[in-house]
Amino acid sequence: NSVRVHGGPTVEVRLFGNNYDEAASEAKRLEKDEGMSMIHPFDDPYVIAGQGTIGMEILKECVSGPLDAIFVCCGGGGMLFG
Repeated sequence: NSVRVHGGPTVEVRLFGNNYDEAASEAKRLEKDEGMSMIHPFDDPYVIAGQGTIGMEILKECVSGPLDAIFVCCGGGGMLFG
C-alpha cells in the first residue's frame, strides 16, 4: 500500500506480479497493447543520468577535503550505474 501513496490522485499505480521479471513483462504488454510508455527503472539513459546527480551532490557537500571513498548499499546496483 505504501507504493500507492506516491503521485497522489493524479497517478494510477498498477502493481503486478511477485517479482521484477513479472512486473516488467506486464509493463511491456501495457506498452504494446495500451500504448503506454515504459520508463525502465535502471536501463534508461535519463534514469542513469539522474542517478549520476547523486554523486555530484555528494561531491558538492565535500568542501572540507578530498573524498577518499563512497560506500553504497544497494540491491540491484542500478544506483551505482549512474
